[in-house]
Amino acid sequence: MPANPLTPVQTQQLALRTAYAEGDAERCAVHHLNLANQLEHAGGAPETFLAHRLAGGVILFQAD
Repeated sequence: MPANPLTPVQTQQLALRTAYAEGDAERCAVHHLNLANQLEHAGGAPETFLAHRLAGGVILFQAD
């Protein structure tokens, strides 16, 4: 286990980067939505977590 484990926000950011690198649209959408939830829970700026929610929704719409 690392000396400084990742926060939930950092974990989702890493997962999102990985999904984009792999070109998996549905995973990108899910990780945008998960990151939005984690940011909101952590007290992040509303414009940031709402932007991730919007991105997740748009990607899901386009991928359908």
